[in-house]
Amino acid sequence: MLLQEQVVVVINADDYYKDHSKLSIEERAKMNYDHPRSIDNDPLVRQIKELVLGKPINMPRYDYITHSRKKETTLVDSHQIVVLDLTLAVKEVRQLYEY
Repeated sequence: MLLQEQVVVVINADDYYKDHSKLSIEERAKMNYDHPRSIDNDPLVRQIKELVLGKPINMPRYDYITHSRKKETTLVDSHQIVVLDLTLAVKEVRQLYEY
């Protein structure tokens, strides 16, 4: 069975990297983005809750070249299934999962 786009949305936790745009590009490039603390969990958790409640979100977008958030966001409508990657290290996110 194939899952249709109208049913599933994938949220990439990388788009929720903390904004370090005030640091120099060299400092940003040296940061450990694989560490769980590199994710800005408050907006991630808040927006996942909004999706679960059937509300759309303006998901941030991350620029890997400048190591900072883009000014643009992506409008994401609520879906029946929300797939979230890379966040099981965060207790507040684990609590949002339905098994």
